[in-house]
Amino acid sequence: EYLDAAGVEKKLGVRPDQIPAFKGLAGDSSDNLPGVRGIGPKTAAVLLQDWQTLDGIYAHLDVLSPVLAGKLVADKEQAYFCQRMALLDRNIQLPIALEDLACGNLPSQHVLDFLRSMEFSLLVKRFTELLRGSASACFDLLPATDMEASIQKDASSPHQQSLF
Repeated sequence: EYLDAAGVEKKLGVRPDQIPAFKGLAGDSSDNLPGVRGIGPKTAAVLLQDWQTLDGIYAHLDVLSPVLAGKLVADKEQAYFCQRMALLDRNIQLPIALEDLACGNLPSQHVLDFLRSMEFSLLVKRFTELLRGSASACFDLLPATDMEASIQKDASSPHQQSLF
């Protein structure tokens, strides 16, 4: 589903630029972001409407109910971590031209093996459904490389810091 800025505000109750903070508070199961325990989308939207950002919310804990403030304090680090994880870096340099991402021959078995090895069960299901549909070949993302070697699995590594 494609949403413009007005559609995002209508559906979520926040502006598009507030989505990372929204996910930091409410979480997002599809992105494996837990958010703050006990805070759902409605509460997250109200907090962001009132104070715009996570920093603004945490600066006003004294005016919130003790229960809500307690939840925010208990999961503060997680809220900020989830917000960082929800940010999209739009200033990356791709090693290939955008035109090279056009539909072509997809190494489907290699992709499925990789998705299974990373335990992305929902993506395995969706990719399998795509292959059963009209496209047994969707697009050739990159030249043949060892995709697993290019993914850092250890979240405690120093490379994680470079993501933020």
